[in-house]
Amino acid sequence: MMEMEKYIHICPIFTYVMRSPASYANFLVQETINIKTISDVDYAVNRLVKIYLLYHEENNFSCRILLPKGDDRSSRVTAKSFGLNLQNAFLRAIKKKKLKPNIKQVRYVHDGSHYGWILASPTLINEFNV
Repeated sequence: MMEMEKYIHICPIFTYVMRSPASYANFLVQETINIKTISDVDYAVNRLVKIYLLYHEENNFSCRILLPKGDDRSSRVTAKSFGLNLQNAFLRAIKKKKLKPNIKQVRYVHDGSHYGWILASPTLINEFNV
């Protein structure tokens, strides 16, 4: 039986959607970006902005961010720190270009060594969840 979806509003720009993690691992995206160190965040932000500029008008933006997953508390803190840095820098860059962010996010456990984070246009997430 499929879990009932839960919607939690983190902020007016990003909406968090929770569903079966295995299904999100198969969600089609324009690009998957693997973040291993804090220095990868700048590269990821630049790629996200470029992809958002190309696809946001057609409501077709989608990217997957893979964050490191470990068994200890420090690796969870590291992944959370990378994610927050990326989110803040991405939103600043979008706003600097005078664009209004319209993005839903999905966070899930991608596999044994990664957390997955999908950033996508709301229409793509909604179509996938139907």
